[in-house]
Amino acid sequence: MGYAADLCNQATQLFRQGQFRSAASLLEQGIVAARQESDGDNELLCYQKLTAALMNLDQSQQALEVATTMLARARQLREPHYELVATIRLCSALIDLDLKGRWGEIKTLLLDCLQQAQARNTTAWQLDCLRLLASNAMTMQEYDDALQYAQQGLGLIRHDTYSADFYRYVFYRVLQRLHSHREEPAEALRYGLLSFEYAQREGNPAWMITARRYLAHLHYQQGNLQAAFDLFCENVASALAYDSASDHQDATMWRAEIALQLKLGERALDFSREALELARKRLHSRDEAWALLANVRALHALNRADEAWYFANEAYQFAQTQQLEHRQKEAREWIETLTKQQQPPKSATKQGSWFDRLIGKR
Repeated sequence: MGYAADLCNQATQLFRQGQFRSAASLLEQGIVAARQESDGDNELLCYQKLTAALMNLDQSQQALEVATTMLARARQLREPHYELVATIRLCSALIDLDLKGRWGEIKTLLLDCLQQAQARNTTAWQLDCLRLLASNAMTMQEYDDALQYAQQGLGLIRHDTYSADFYRYVFYRVLQRLHSHREEPAEALRYGLLSFEYAQREGNPAWMITARRYLAHLHYQQGNLQAAFDLFCENVASALAYDSASDHQDATMWRAEIALQLKLGERALDFSREALELARKRLHSRDEAWALLANVRALHALNRADEAWYFANEAYQFAQTQQLEHRQKEAREWIETLTKQQQPPKSATKQGSWFDRLIGKR
């Protein structure tokens, strides 16, 4: 086994453990090594796996560039199988970058890839096409097509199918979303539980976190607040173990929101503060604006109006700076509400109107 093949195998193991960043680093080294060894097959295989790792890291633009390079290299090496794979990866990246604007083009490409995969009798790539078609047809409200693709995909899976549990997780998730849309909660929950079960079987922590989040959202939509809260708490623990800042942020924000609805005021405030700290560390302006307002809501619920006012003021100014109009409007509404509930501090009446003073104007 050459050095490139060894790097590719190591990266594959890391990928299965959810360590996408480390996997991507090894795959980049593998591409260089494969070129030095004139090993075209492992070079293209490293490209293939690198695009998947980048997509899991939410680096869609970079994944698109790698897939484009892979497609050109596959054509140069006259490897039609890898041309097919590269095209599917291109579609996957385009979906993340501009699904609504380019869905017609993407869908046509995927259907063409599906036909090629069927002609080659390659189940894995048929499933990959159907996975993307089903999930995104659902997003684009093409419900009949989404159902057809999901059922077609499930029908292809056999006991020895590669990554069978992953594909079942994806297709059952589509069926969960479909039944939620149809307002059939029992069926939606059944498919949600199946999706989560197969994510657990697959064992990839990133997919388990995603499946658990979907299930938590389903419980939340059905009014099962405690069940949703418990699942998001599990996701916080998993995200910390997996070192995923974005998943940690998401679960913490949801914990803050649900704790408030469960009237767990102090815990809601703790989670809101944690969400704010995480957002600032990640330099994520939208999450920071949300977290500032979450602090306002929690403090207001605890009858700590003075502190709530300062967070509302900060949220208003931050949203204004970041041009987040919806959050700015919400912050102003909170300022007005809090103003009616208390007398303004003496220092606030020295110059300018009460509201102008609140937002720092003179």
